[in-house]
Amino acid sequence: MKKPTHTRLPTMECPDCRARMITRSSEPVTASVRELRLVCSDPDCGAYFYGQLALVRTVRRGPTPNPDVRLPFASLPRPANENMRTPANDVTGLGAAIGALMTT
Repeated sequence: MKKPTHTRLPTMECPDCRARMITRSSEPVTASVRELRLVCSDPDCGAYFYGQLALVRTVRRGPTPNPDVRLPFASLPRPANENMRTPANDVTGLGAAIGALMTT
């Protein structure tokens, strides 16, 4: 039997009681912004908020981008090993120099 999958929705904590907020509805504001109606899941709290869900950066555009949506491109993080020193046995380093002396 196949395991059921659940859609993961963005959630927030209630700023009053720290319980999970539930999105009751949403409406589009623009092509990249939606306004959300959020309700606290704690019945004793009952807080009610409006929030916004917005696209802020582009990682990769689709094959038919909407010309009305203009978002800056995200800068990708640098690799963690970008500042590593060149190893001694690199083809242009000390290992290559010693190898050149040994073959002559």
